[in-house]
Amino acid sequence: MENGSRPVFFYDLSSPYAYLAACRVNDVLPVAPRWQPVWIWAIVSAAGREWRRSGEENLRRQMEVESRAADYGMPALRWPDKYLSGRELGMDAEPVNTLAAMRLATFAHRAGVGEEFARGAYHLAFAEGHDVSVVDDAVIEVAVASGLDADEARAAIGDPEIKEALKRATEDAIGLGVFGLPTIAVGEQLFWGDDHLEEVAGLELGQPG
Repeated sequence: MENGSRPVFFYDLSSPYAYLAACRVNDVLPVAPRWQPVWIWAIVSAAGREWRRSGEENLRRQMEVESRAADYGMPALRWPDKYLSGRELGMDAEPVNTLAAMRLATFAHRAGVGEEFARGAYHLAFAEGHDVSVVDDAVIEVAVASGLDADEARAAIGDPEIKEALKRATEDAIGLGVFGLPTIAVGEQLFWGDDHLEEVAGLELGQPG
């Protein structure tokens, strides 16, 4: 199927499934996508989906991610403590909120190093088991390694312009029909899930614009 649009990869740093996609998307797709940070809480809420899950469901989903990572030849996952607590606390566990990190990702995106920051933050979270929902020194180090200034990165989290940019990007994604992450958009076609990358690759995609 011919489509002249450059793919858009919608992601949030809290999603382990988006982490799986982030590690493969540029290699699987014949055209490198545009990485677009959005806030998953607003997307899930707009879709009317439930955040909290039982401990058994959290464990099942995490085991599924681990299995897919192994199938993809990725390193073994190291889960941050907040994810592991979801196995024990179930419905009482507080969902992981990466709003601050996604504001920083938005700042990196606007600075032209969004993909670099996202890759580093995903590695920190799911390969090193670090909690990126708190923008601490380790997260700032990732920002600096991607090419950002440390002080500017810290300030960006509270910048009204950055807050508005993330809000607008998230609302635009919802307007397109995005209801979960990761999602790849090719024109008006949406593909939800890391396991649909090969389906996107089967399209005849246009060149980056």
